[in-house]
Amino acid sequence: MLPRTLARTFAFCLLASPALAQDVTTFRLDNGLDVVVIEDHRAPAVTQMVWYRTGAADEAPGRSGIAHFLEHLMFKGTETLAPGEFSATVEAQGGNDNAFTSWDYTAYFQRVAADRLDLMMQLEADRMRNLQISEDDITTERAVIIEERKQRTESSPAALLQEQMRAAQFLNHRRRDGFSMTASARWLRRDSVGATAWAQRVQRNGFSATASPALGDGATGSLAGGDGARARQL
Repeated sequence: MLPRTLARTFAFCLLASPALAQDVTTFRLDNGLDVVVIEDHRAPAVTQMVWYRTGAADEAPGRSGIAHFLEHLMFKGTETLAPGEFSATVEAQGGNDNAFTSWDYTAYFQRVAADRLDLMMQLEADRMRNLQISEDDITTERAVIIEERKQRTESSPAALLQEQMRAAQFLNHRRRDGFSMTASARWLRRDSVGATAWAQRVQRNGFSATASPALGDGATGSLAGGDGARARQL
């Protein structure tokens, strides 16, 4: 009796859980970008995410914080978009966007109506290839990064303790100080060899994840070609 009850419970969980019931499709574009599509038909909305398999743990010794720094700079302008226009465009479509950095990855996302997915892919392809960073951008974001550290770490006893514990635990590992952002804020410059190498590494380690009602041929074209031809150059 018990095994039958457990089987029924498990079957109910399979039917009741949207995550387990979703259709997942994976493929790779000619430019090497891995794509994961998770179909979710509960609402006519889409979440697009671009993940880079590069994070704080990949930083060179003495260059801690550059992953998070570049996350900020990715919201600056491109050859066709002014600084801040990326997020303004997403907002004008009724959506929202943001990004986050961890030890092993950096990710960017947008949530918009499903029929705006093609535009989001064009925007991501554009900044992935054509990001323009001025010295003023560096100066501005350096100040923002330092202020974030003051708020999140230096004014938090718990955060300071965690940072010190991590430094003691990972004596010879880059997880030791990956989010100690003040260091990178002091050395990073627009023409820095280290900054250029980091940006190139990030470009080589990207993949896209999309949760949407469907991913049609038209939307795929924004990453593989067509209006999103820049993505082919990655």
